[in-house]
Amino acid sequence: MALGNFAYDYNSQRKEKVEKGPSIRLIRNTNASKNRKAKASRASLVITTLSVFAMLVVISYRYNIISEKNLTVQRLEIEHTEAAALLTNAEVEYNKMVDIVEVEAYAKQQLGMQEPEKSQMVYLASDYEKQVISDSGNFITKIVDDIKQKIKDIF
Repeated sequence: MALGNFAYDYNSQRKEKVEKGPSIRLIRNTNASKNRKAKASRASLVITTLSVFAMLVVISYRYNIISEKNLTVQRLEIEHTEAAALLTNAEVEYNKMVDIVEVEAYAKQQLGMQEPEKSQMVYLASDYEKQVISDSGNFITKIVDDIKQKIKDIF
């Protein structure tokens, strides 16, 4: 009875499946390239962050140095104004102590001094700006300074 089943088969030849050998497919791992890109992205982010941090540290350090120098300048300006005030006060005290009118009266009355006349006045020209006073104990340096001074006077 097994043959009876073939009566209804219109295609008497059976198609046999031809089995091919195992097919090898090349599968690319797309996650690996994504991982490499992610690692490179993280590395560049870390480097950028560190460089920005380093720049901020350098900027803040320079700002602190500038602030310190500015504070020093302000303190020196305050000291300068205090010294100028002391100098002014000393000049005022000196002028109070030594009255020119009294000195002049004492010189005329007690010492017999007189005002010089125009014919008695002698005016001397001096070059205080060109003169250099050097206080060096060495004989050779004095000679060298004298030679330099004479050269400056020539030019």
